[in-house]
Amino acid sequence: MAMHKGAGQLAWVTGAGGFIGGAVAARLATDGWRVASFGHHIHDRSLPAGTLLLSEIIDQDVVMAAVRDHGQPALVVHAAGGSHVGQADARPGLDFARTVQTTGELVHGLGLAGCEGTHLVYPSSAAIYGQQPAGPIASDTDPAPISQYGWHKLMAETVCRQGAQRYGLRVSIIRFFSLYGPGLRKQLFWELGNRLLAGQDRLDLAGTGQETRDFLSIGDAISLILHMQRGEGPAVRVVNGGSGHATPVATAIATFQQALGTAVPVTFTGQVRAHDPQHLCAGLAGLDWHADTGLADGLGAYGAWLRDVGGTR
Repeated sequence: MAMHKGAGQLAWVTGAGGFIGGAVAARLATDGWRVASFGHHIHDRSLPAGTLLLSEIIDQDVVMAAVRDHGQPALVVHAAGGSHVGQADARPGLDFARTVQTTGELVHGLGLAGCEGTHLVYPSSAAIYGQQPAGPIASDTDPAPISQYGWHKLMAETVCRQGAQRYGLRVSIIRFFSLYGPGLRKQLFWELGNRLLAGQDRLDLAGTGQETRDFLSIGDAISLILHMQRGEGPAVRVVNGGSGHATPVATAIATFQQALGTAVPVTFTGQVRAHDPQHLCAGLAGLDWHADTGLADGLGAYGAWLRDVGGTR
């Protein structure tokens, strides 16, 4: 039977001190789950009341001890790992450890602790697709990563598949496209918002501005995670996480400026980084789910949050 609410069941969230993990933990607690968290900075983040703080590190022995002490989790949302394309290219060994090795420690710890039937939801990335033609990318498209970040996400997906085959975990992999929203303190809109709120009178940006991205609000991302958790399906299911709409970067920036009430001139240098795909848009065929937040509304909420926190890092 599909689970529609937590009903007191145990859910683990790794990376609970981060953008996706923190938002997932909050929503699961609201839905009645007993939430336990792993990850760096979990003591610094305002997690839901009653959240059990298991450990700042994830290794096989810690995972097995957590199962022994607190019981088998019904759900594990594995949001820990590297989260920045540029930093992964600069320090690939560190990103590998954070993304691939951590996933292995978690999966094997769950498996060796006898957690057959536990539902593991892994927020992966569209970076695994690499360069693709313009238009929606189907979730069964052959992976072709062009960044260290994309390669490591793909390797972590393989480890999750191993968990399903070897240990009987139920696995849902969501390849998220461009996430944004309150709480995100990096990437395009955070960087631009800080510059605009600091009073910069022009923006010089890499690229052409005609690169396209599929932007998805954090609220919709959490909605999709919960949708995957509720549904029945095969031992391993892979879907895309996006709106299904491609937006040119220049258009997204103009929309963000409207949200902030600024009108600063933007110049694109034409310099394209090797690890940046030109076009990314989520193909959602076969997924009985859709995003509810339009880009203008989502960026309006993000702009309001950014003003509220003062653009602090």
